[in-house]
This record gives sequence, structure tokens and C-alpha cells, in this order.
Amino acid sequence: NGNWILAQVDEVTKHDSGETTAKANIIGYRDKGLTRAPRHVIDPDSIVYKADQELISETLGLNEEGLTVGNLETNEDIDIMVDPEDFYKHFAVLAQTGAGKSYLTGVLIEEMLENNFPVLILDPHGEYSSLETENPESDNPEAYDVKEYSPNTDINDQALPLTFSSLNIDKKEIQTLITDSLTNSQMGVLYNALKHLKESEENYNRIDVQDAVSQEDSSAKWNLLNYLEQLEDSGLFSENPVNLEDLVEPGRATVINLRAVEPDTTEMTAYLLAKKLFDLRKKDRVPPFMMVIEEAHNFVPEKGFGKALSNDILR
Repeated sequence: NGNWILAQVDEVTKHDSGETTAKANIIGYRDKGLTRAPRHVIDPDSIVYKADQELISETLGLNEEGLTVGNLETNEDIDIMVDPEDFYKHFAVLAQTGAGKSYLTGVLIEEMLENNFPVLILDPHGEYSSLETENPESDNPEAYDVKEYSPNTDINDQALPLTFSSLNIDKKEIQTLITDSLTNSQMGVLYNALKHLKESEENYNRIDVQDAVSQEDSSAKWNLLNYLEQLEDSGLFSENPVNLEDLVEPGRATVINLRAVEPDTTEMTAYLLAKKLFDLRKKDRVPPFMMVIEEAHNFVPEKGFGKALSNDILR
């Protein structure tokens, strides 16, 4: 009916007679925005042509512009594009170990940076710092604008220190950061301490909270103080914290290098970043951005397979 029909050659055979035959899988033709299979067999002796980029893209419904994620396996000249708007929703890259998840994610990040997206990467193994160096194996080697932070700058000494403010930290945040569940008595002590602080201080920090808890009469304060000291030992809080708005910059990858960071501190980092940046985004103090989470199952495990501090905020 005047439509080009697209097929993919699966097998080519050279016969003793000198004749060459091919077996092809019929993909179909484009009609009203859909790829449809032909309802009639193709006439014998019909001429077969090599399909070009435009026909393949049109028949398969591929974008002709956007982020390049690769090329057709059977034809390196046919680029596969995806709409960048699709990436402002939640999505996952899933495959078996060794299948190339991190490589594909790296390709996507490079494309996003070239399209001036702000990208924030939670990087448990310190793999994404290489974005700032040219890849000699690439046909178009390019270095990207990367800024790296880490809670552990002793090991990751090329990174800037990542710390957060504990100014006016609230009960919900303290409760989330403490990995063990607080008893009703401990919750009562914390509630009273914060209530007294808010009545007497316009601004207070984590040390003020510890002092206020220590002044409570209840014996439940001792375990609570131990928990609060664990927060201090994490090294994630300081009087000179990172300005979180600086982490989100168009065309730049901000890498949070978590290599050699203790598991509890890693979980706290993921929670604090997600929570505080989400709050900033709601207030329109940072632009829309991509948050890339490598090894995401550790930060938001499937229901019934454990729980991480960042579970609820990421969901």
C-alpha cells in the first residue's frame, strides 16, 4: 500500500550454485504513530533495499534528536536516541553483573552534561571521578566539568569535604539518623530537650541538643546521648558545612565519592542529601537535576529485603 516495509536480515547463505539467499525477520511499517506488521505476504522477486537512518528511525519510532545511548547493533551508522524529558522521572538501569549497567549510566551522564543537565552522583566505589579525564578509547574524547566531594577525605584526598549543617535540627531528622528505634522514654526526653531549646534559643545546633538532653532528669537520656555522640562521630556535621545549592550546577557532574566510607555514614549521607536537596527543590532554590544512585538497591532496598535510612525519602 505504498509503505516501505522494514526487515532485519538474520542469516545469509552462499549456495554452491553461486546464489546468495538471506532469511529476514519482518519488523513492519509505520502507520499512525505505530509500527504495524504487514497483513499480506511480500510478492516474490520484490526488490530489497538497504534501509537508511531516516527509515529505520521512523519505522521503529526512534527519536531523531536527544541523548545518544548507542547505535543499532547491526548498523553502527544508526544512532539510538532517547528524549531527555523522559529522564526527569524515576527510572532504573537493571541488568546482571557485568552486563554494562555502569557503562550505560556513564554514557547517559555524558550526554546529559553535554545537554547542560545538572547531575549529582552517589558513587559508592569512586568510579565516576574519571568523567573529568578524556577517554583515549573514545572516537570523540572529552573531559567534563566535575566537582567531587566525600565524607572521607583521608582516603579520597582529591575530594572536597562533605559536611552538613545541624542548625535547628528537628526531632524527625534526629529520629531518622539514629539507626536503632528510640523507646517512648527516649522520645520523651528528646521532645522535652528540643522544646526547651526552641523556647530559649533562636538557633541551636547538634551540640546544644546534646547539652539539653544531658540536663534532663530521666535515666533514658544516657542511651540517647550515646546515639547523639554516634552522630558526632560520623563526621558529617560541622560549623562550616557545604552550601548544598553549590552541588547543583547546570552542565556539571557533582560526584559524592563514598569509597571507604563506613556503611552507617554512607546511609546518613544518602538520606541527608536526598532530604535537603528535595526541600531546596520544592522551594525552587535549585534547578531540576538528575540524582544518579549507583548500587541503588543498597539505598532503597526492595520491600521485605531490609531497610536503609534513605528508604522513605527516595521512595
